[in-house]
Formats: sequence, C-alpha cells, structure tokens
Amino acid sequence: MNQKIFDDLFRFDTPLNPKNLRRVSSFNENRKKTPIQNRKGNSNKNGEPKTPIFSNKKNRNENKNNLRNSNSRSRSRTKTRSTSKSRSKSNQKSNSKSNSKKTPRCDRFIPTRNEDLNISNFHLTNEETISNIQEEDTPKKIQYKNALTTSLLMNENFNTNQSNFSQSKKKEEQDPHFSNLENSNQKDYKILRFKDKAPPPSPGIQQSNILYSQNKFDSKKKSRTSRVIPQVPERILDAPDFVDDYYLNLLDWGSDSILAVALGPSVYLWNSKDAQVSELFEPDESEEDETITAVSWIQSGNVIALGKTDGCVELWDCEKQMKIRSMDGHLARVGALSWNSHILSSGSRDTAIFHHDVRIAQHKTAVLKGHSQEVCGLKWSPDGNQLASGGNDNILNIWNAHSHTSPEFILREHTAAVKAIDWCPWQRYLLATGGGTADAKIKFWNTQNGNCLNTIDSGSQVCALKWSTTHREFVSSHGFSQFQLSVWKYPSLTKITDLTGHTSRVLQLALSPDGSTVCSVAGDETLRFWKIFSSNDSLKSNSLISEKKFKQISNQNLSNHKKGTIEYFNIR
Repeated sequence: MNQKIFDDLFRFDTPLNPKNLRRVSSFNENRKKTPIQNRKGNSNKNGEPKTPIFSNKKNRNENKNNLRNSNSRSRSRTKTRSTSKSRSKSNQKSNSKSNSKKTPRCDRFIPTRNEDLNISNFHLTNEETISNIQEEDTPKKIQYKNALTTSLLMNENFNTNQSNFSQSKKKEEQDPHFSNLENSNQKDYKILRFKDKAPPPSPGIQQSNILYSQNKFDSKKKSRTSRVIPQVPERILDAPDFVDDYYLNLLDWGSDSILAVALGPSVYLWNSKDAQVSELFEPDESEEDETITAVSWIQSGNVIALGKTDGCVELWDCEKQMKIRSMDGHLARVGALSWNSHILSSGSRDTAIFHHDVRIAQHKTAVLKGHSQEVCGLKWSPDGNQLASGGNDNILNIWNAHSHTSPEFILREHTAAVKAIDWCPWQRYLLATGGGTADAKIKFWNTQNGNCLNTIDSGSQVCALKWSTTHREFVSSHGFSQFQLSVWKYPSLTKITDLTGHTSRVLQLALSPDGSTVCSVAGDETLRFWKIFSSNDSLKSNSLISEKKFKQISNQNLSNHKKGTIEYFNIR
C-alpha cells in the first residue's frame, strides 16, 4: 500500500486520490526532513550546491527500501497511538462520571477551612514570626515615613514609632544624601499637596481634620427668595370731582414725599410722612368754571407747576401756599407738563410745545411743532438731553435738547393716542410708551437710534407707565375691561402679577420717592396705594445710571444760583 502511495506522489500525470490524503499527510509528518527541499535553482537557502533528488537507479532503490522501513514503523506507532487514545477516552469517561457525583462543577476555588483559626491567629500575632518577617528599614523607607508624617501630621506628637524615628535621624546624620534634607524646601518632600494652604487650626482641633474637610461643599442650596406683592392696597383715599379724561395728567409725587392731585378747579396735597391733607388754594368764583388739567413737581424742591384750561401755566410754592408766577402763551388747555432743571416744557391742545425758562422774564425760549393734534404725553429724559412727546395723532416724537426746529426721530408705529410715556431710570436711552384703546401695545425704544426694541400686547388701553427705581421692573395701568395694574419684568417682559380693585380705567400712576409705593388714580374717584417694590433693594449693576445720579447731573446747571434753588420772577 505504501509503495502505491509513493508511486502516486511522483506520478505527475495522474491526480491524487482524496482518500489517501490523510495517509500522505501522516507519511510526510513521520518522514525525516532532508536539507534539500527547493527544486528550483542550483543552490539551497544556505547557499550550498544542490544534489539531484534521484540521480541514478541505485539511489532510487535505496530510497525505496528506506521508505518501506519507515512505513512499517509508522504503522506500529499509529496502532499504539490509537490504542492509547481509546484507553484514555474510556478512562476520562469513567473519571468524569465518578467526579460528577462527588463534586459539582464551578468556576472558582473554595479553600478548605479544616485548620483551627485560633492556631493561625497565633502564628500571625506571634512576636517571633513578626520579627522574622519584618525587614529592616532602608534609608529610602525612612525618608518616605518622615516625609509622610511631616506632610500629613505636621508637628503633632505621636507615641508610635518614636524609636524608629530616633534611629532614622542617626542614619540620616551619617548618610550625606540625607544631610541636605533639613536644609531643603519642605514642599519638595510632601506627599499630598494643595493649591491653597489650609487655614490655621483653632485650639483643640487637629490639623488633619481641617485638611480633610477643606474640599467638602455645602449640600444646602441657596433658596431663591421670591418677592410677595400684596394684592390689596395699603391705603385708599377718596378723590371727589376727579376728571375722567384720558388726555390729562392730574397726579404727581414730589421729592418731599408730598402727593399732589388735581380735583376739579383745585389741587390737594397729601403728605405721606404724617398723612396730612391740605388744599393748595381756594378757587375764586370766577375760576370755578376752570379746571386744573396738568400737575408736575419740580425735580427737587417744593415748587409745583399747574396747567389750566385757558392755556395758562402757573407756578406755586406749596410750603407758603403762594402763586409765584403765571406764564401765558398757549391757545388751548395745557394737558402735559415736564421739568428739566430750570426749563419747564408744556404741551397743549393747540399741538404746540413750549419751553419756559423760569429764571427770566421772557420765559418762552422755544416752540416745538411736530404734532397735528393734542399733545397728551410729555417727558424729559433723566439726563436732560432728550424730550419725548406723544399726541393724539398716534405719533411719538423724540426731541434733542439743543435742536428745536424738528424732532430727532418721528416714530409712527402706534395706532392710537400715545399718552403713557416714561424713561427708564437705570438704563440710558431706553423709553417705554403705551398706546390707546385701538393699539393697546407697550413699546420699548432705543432713542439713540430710534429703533423699537420690543413690543407687548397688553390687550387693553394703556393709560400710564412707571419704571421702578429699585428693580428691573415696570408697572402699567389699563382701561377696559379689568381696570388693572400690571407688574412686568424687564427685559424678559414677563408679567409678574395683576393688581385689581379699581372699577374704572386707571388714568394716572405716581411713584413714591423711595421707590416702594405706587399710587393710582382712576375714574372711580379713588386713590389707591400699592406696596409693590422694596425700598431696601438696589439695582446690582455699576454700569447702570440711577435716577438720583441723573438728577445730580441735571442740577449742576443751577450752580450759578443759590445752591440749587431757583429765583422766580413774581409776575402776574
């Protein structure tokens, strides 16, 4: 059989039999490797000259005899291997059956605990065994121990390992490598380092406790305190004969904490400090038909300006209850007044705006014409550089203080009368305006470039606006149908709350000097005082200019007079 396989291997014209492949492979494994295996070329891999595989018949016969002997040997080996494999398989099966009954298969080794634990504990705690196991401290280990104790335990005295420390010091003195340890910087030998030094411990507290507690943070989160706005007014006062007219401005709160309200032909003053009420003047019989159409306090002082139906503007000293002067010029009622230091601006139904210099006899210094209908809203900016005017022609004009010929910006985005006007006291060039019933929108303007920043649709007539001096908020008053006061956040423009109680449209708003209380007057002839803001809070921004600072800047123009007071000409 082997001779046949051999003959088949060297007969290249006949294909190999697949059944004999296993036998051929076993034959090649058992065959001794010859140094010559490459057939191409005249030299082998080692560079030695090749000899022909079968050079003559004698060599061929000798190789055949060697193959026969090797095949006989391989047969005997394969027989012994097969028998040994069968025996080992049978033994494994028997052993697996026997072992499966005794111990379960598992993936971990469980040691036996047959030995007594007391004996093992004795061997571990015996001093002789510990002394044998314990190695002598090397200089590096001693250095590490000293550095660890100095960094963690600092200068505290401990009873443990005192003898080891004394021995280590002796070795350090002998070794020149450790002699420089004391002179070197102690930070280089610290095991643990912190960016910030730990604070010195108070007496009775260990340094280690401070180190470990330094990185702990408070788990308690700071709770945001939400401001509670009362839904009920603090005080309600009657206001009989109050004129329910949208185009008039009949309420103002002075810097001396005195609230002025026009009731028919007269003006009443209410002092918020002592709650005293007084009448500014008693109208004559000839003046009973005339009514007060506008009220405005000077920025600092006890002088109040009054507009009347005959187009006249009067100045009164409230402390003396005496009229200082009267300034004519308008052809119809004066419905809006606004102060800028010693300049008093008045807006009338005759569509004109006058600038009155109260220091001189010829008081009319400028005439502004930019509206085609009645001027019902008028307000100077806190820095005194711009004047905003609103009219019944749905136009908002921004005037420059140094130019009187034409407005700096003409804004026509409102679709109803623009009466509600107020400048932001803590953001320069920010103006808020409100439209009438057909518009019902609150708009915010950048008066530096005339752009509309944002718009709120309030849903009802906007009668008045008032910015807070202590919060980034503002209050708006409205007409039909709820007659409410709305408190808004800025710049998010989210509504905080609505304050209801009036039974008619809320025509006017006034803010107390401390910025905490808002007074509202409505067509139901009542004054209501709302505690909306806190006088202790202040705006947390240095870049924002407060109203007081703007007043200080504007009052510097009065330096030529008697320390900020104004000399008025008593002209009647």
